[in-house]
This record gives sequence, structure tokens and C-alpha cells, in this order.
Amino acid sequence: MEVKKPTSALNVGGDRLSARFSQKKQPVTLTARMASTKLSYTPTEFLVPVKTVALRGDESGEAPILTCEGSNEDCLIDFADQASLDELAARAEESFPAGTYNRAVFGLCGQDGQLADNFVRVKGKWTEGETTYFTTNDPTNPISESSDDWGLLEVPVKTCNLDMAFSSELVVADGDSVSITLFPVISGIGYFMTAATDQLGNCANGTGEAVCVNYPNLIPYVGTGDGLMESYSVQSDAADFDTTFGLMHLLFNEAGEAFGGMTFKYFRPETNEDSGWAFGQAVREITKDADDTYDFGTFGSNPSTDVHGYLNWTGFSRIADVGGTSAQSFQESRNGSPLGEAISCSVVRVDPESLIDGS
Repeated sequence: MEVKKPTSALNVGGDRLSARFSQKKQPVTLTARMASTKLSYTPTEFLVPVKTVALRGDESGEAPILTCEGSNEDCLIDFADQASLDELAARAEESFPAGTYNRAVFGLCGQDGQLADNFVRVKGKWTEGETTYFTTNDPTNPISESSDDWGLLEVPVKTCNLDMAFSSELVVADGDSVSITLFPVISGIGYFMTAATDQLGNCANGTGEAVCVNYPNLIPYVGTGDGLMESYSVQSDAADFDTTFGLMHLLFNEAGEAFGGMTFKYFRPETNEDSGWAFGQAVREITKDADDTYDFGTFGSNPSTDVHGYLNWTGFSRIADVGGTSAQSFQESRNGSPLGEAISCSVVRVDPESLIDGS
């Protein structure tokens, strides 16, 4: 099993976790790689307690492929560091049962399974104007303008398990050898607020300020090789970009086939208010149309199984160059039914490297 970073389309980078399974049932190789004022940024360190990774199928149930025994502290992996991802890969199980699987489940619950125990640790900095802000190691004062205070900050995360869907079903028969690659996506995963008035979820809330994260993730791919990541800012208007809806990362294999991605809440200096749309979910069920556009939804938007529902995209067009734009639209859904009219937007191709310090 491998874990690697995803690679941007500009200098192909993502994180990949890979581990080799050999079993009497079916050997597998798993891989993963590194694909008021509010501003998004990419942490320089992003420590996540990876307790389990399992395959799950509607009929086959759950098959663990990676486990970490012990406390959250014992299971921390830095999603921004390839050596740490390799350490995660070394924890892979040797085998798993035959079956049909449609998603990978990424678990970060504490030993007693309580949400209150869950956290990530982030270290990051971001620049606004002439001021650079730094994370500290003090959750009551999470932001400093002094580099002397720069440290790892513990941020509560209010979830236990995250389901990441395969682009198509994985059918494993007895004796099969299977390769799986996992790609953690962290570009733009963090954001800060220098005038927070509420106690917010997935945030280290200080007095009037907060450092927050979108959900950590491991995007699964059946196969080996690098993941090519394309990043898009979803904005309201092609003329003035007066509202930013969110950030979308799409992952492609080396043959150019889309297999997954993530959406994040995303704040830029020009537009730093939350749009209210349900960004912050995994991309699922990607299909390519005859005209080379893509249909997909964010987590929960499958019309046949939708319980919560979020955003569906139809006819999404890739953009060749950074800075390029195109007019697109998405549809909000709940419980399998569309809500209201499709939302027109402008999609702008961005360089994920520009998100590293939020500048």
C-alpha cells in the first residue's frame, strides 16, 4: 500500500498512500499521495489521527484495509509530508475478503468513539495585505502576527467517519490481486477568521478569532500511479467575481480519467463571506459525457440513495489554463429531489500552489 500526495496539473502533485496486500483471499496494493476577515490557506503541516481505512459495500459490508491501534496521538499522520504518508502505508493489512465495494471509509474516532475526542493539528500562515498571520499552539489564542509564536494548533473535528466513493464499483474475487491508491487533498483545506463572533464547528475558537478546517479526506482510486489534480474556484459572476461559492479539486489518473475529488469552503481577500452553499464534501459518481464534459455530485447527492443531498453538476467543462474561466451551473438537492433552479456560476482554474500561504 502507498500513500502519496496528489499532483497539481501544473507540477503534478498529490499525496499517495500505497500498501501491498498479499493474502489467500485477495492481495491488494493501497496507495495515497499528497491531490470580519476570512482567508483560505494550505497548512504546511496537517496532522490527522488515521484510525482505520476500510472498504465498504452495500452487500459485502466493511473490510478493514488499514488500522491503527492506540490513541489518536499514536495514530497521527502528516498529510503534508510524504514520509509520514509512507508510514501510514506501512500499517496496511495483508489481505481483505472478496466482495463488491463502492466506497472507502476513513475513520478518525478516538478510542471511546466519541466525537469530542476528534481533532486535527495544523500549522500554517497566510498573508493579507502587508500582514502575515501564523497559527499558534494555543487554542484560546489561535492566531498571531509574530513568527515567534508559529506552532501546531489543535482543531476539533466534529465527525467520526468519512465515506469516499469509488468512481465505479470494485469487484474482488477470491485470489484477485488489487491495487488501491489513496490521495489526501489539503490545498486550501484551512481558513482563518480574525473577527469571529460565534463558536464554530471544526474550528479552534479564540476570543474574536478562529482557525478552521474543512474535513480531512482520503480519495480512493483503484489502480496505481500518480493523481493529477485540477483546482477550480467556483464564483458567482464572470465579470466581477463578487461572491466565491467554494473551491473544487478534481483528480484524474495518468490516462486523464476523472475518479474523484473534494470541495471546500473557500475564502479569498476579495470575497471573504460564506456563500452558504454546501461546499466541504467529497465528489462522487463521476461520469464522462460524449462531449468530454463531466457529470458528478458532491457526497450525498446520488438520487437513488440521497438522504441529505448537496450539489450536482451536469456538463462540467475542464479548463486548460490557470486563470481561464467558463460559465457553468450546479443544482442543489435534498432527499433525491432538486431544490429550486440551477445556480449559474463562473468557474476559474486556479493554481493550488497559490493557496500555500493564503496570499
